[in-house]
Amino acid sequence: GAIAGDVPYKLSPGTTKGLAFNDPIPKINAMAKDLKVSGQADVVIAMLDDDVKNNYPKMGAYVDGIMGGDTHVPYKLSAIASGSYTDNLADLQITYDKATKRVVRSEAKLIPASEVAACGEKQSIKRIVDKAVQDSKAAGDKVVAKGYTSAFSRGVFSSAGEPPDPGSNRGVESSLGDLTADSLRATVITKEGKPVDIGAINAGGLRADLTPLANGDITYRQTFAVQPFSNQLGYVTITGADFKKALEQQWKTQLNTQNSRPMLKLGLSSNVAYTYDPAKPYGQRITSVTVDGKPLDAQRKYTVGSVTFLLAGGDSFDALTAGGAPAITDNLDRERFNAYLGSHPGLKPRAAKSSIGVTLPSAPVADGQTIDIPLRGLSFSEGPSVTKNVNVSVGSTSTTAAVDNSLIDANANNEKAVVTADGVGRATAKVKVDGKCAANPGKNVTLPVTVATDFAEVVGAGQGLTVTVACAGAGQPSATPSAPSTSADPVKPSTGIA
Repeated sequence: GAIAGDVPYKLSPGTTKGLAFNDPIPKINAMAKDLKVSGQADVVIAMLDDDVKNNYPKMGAYVDGIMGGDTHVPYKLSAIASGSYTDNLADLQITYDKATKRVVRSEAKLIPASEVAACGEKQSIKRIVDKAVQDSKAAGDKVVAKGYTSAFSRGVFSSAGEPPDPGSNRGVESSLGDLTADSLRATVITKEGKPVDIGAINAGGLRADLTPLANGDITYRQTFAVQPFSNQLGYVTITGADFKKALEQQWKTQLNTQNSRPMLKLGLSSNVAYTYDPAKPYGQRITSVTVDGKPLDAQRKYTVGSVTFLLAGGDSFDALTAGGAPAITDNLDRERFNAYLGSHPGLKPRAAKSSIGVTLPSAPVADGQTIDIPLRGLSFSEGPSVTKNVNVSVGSTSTTAAVDNSLIDANANNEKAVVTADGVGRATAKVKVDGKCAANPGKNVTLPVTVATDFAEVVGAGQGLTVTVACAGAGQPSATPSAPSTSADPVKPSTGIA
């Protein structure tokens, strides 16, 4: 049995102070070899509280099976993970040949909870469960909000074409994360009596989708399922540069030691928008940020409201701790969330994504050149805001491209991930640039870039993304047209970010 090295990042910061968490894989393999060579065991099964798909290939020749967990994603390999919340019973079947002393067959099965329940109940346990259900029913049935007709969902992805599991994708902006972040911005109040500048929530803090009842009601039972932790609320005061760094920290680069997911997407309040370039190296991917429609000021202090787990640097967002310990407001997440829902009847999921991936040419391009602009993150993985087309404008020219909304991600649990790194809704726009070079001979002309989905403009001119056109003229040769660029180093926009 073992636990992964990322435990300190997943628990409230400080919980594991004084403890060291090393890579468990070498130890597992060494112990398995010792058990078999010494004759203490014929078959060795590794029990590892970490993602099965990532760790299965790392098991040595002396490990015959692995049972994992943590990521809430069910897998059936020669290893197994049963999903979450007793959805399935994991059955790992191994056939061992005593004569040759070898494992000759291994099969993993997932038995649905409904089949297990058909086996019957032990009456003494049933009485305890029945009483608990009865005692909690009245509290759970309490209506906290009315007039809702739309569901708010967490992110999903699909592995090998299988149906997606609810909440399986924590690396994508979600309608539920956005809703929660908006509630935090509205309900977390600073000591000066003002709402915080930015609301933020970690994806792992939301444990169920929020689907209103048929009559439009939302109950306490439903919001408890969404936020079961009873986290305290608070806020931190950090610089714009610190906040930008926190956005960079959404990508996780040390999988299995920092986190078992390639990205942990922050839900952000609707007054925040940003663009990123997935082709850039870690730490340089955020290309623009706006707050309340204005470029993020690297030197200005902003207040960020959230649950204390995140504000204290949980999920490896230590940039949020740059201003010191959070100020606690003595409110619980679920109670403030319920109050927000109750005072905003009929809210609907956000129409436009707040975070958009855009890759632009890294150098000036020739006038009249057709350039490729790869885009990602144009759609939500669930909900109504799944765009079919995207319109991209560069200066006075524009084009429309079809959007690929596939949820299948062959690299869902490694650093090559796409869908689980906010890649739902992908397209490549081909735009022929017009630098108006007749009026600007020999100059570099900067053209603003804007992006619009079927629902809204998601990248505006105010976000500062640009393409530079090199105009030919006296004393300056024409820029040589190059192949369409997907460079990892696009033109740096004017965002006010250091």
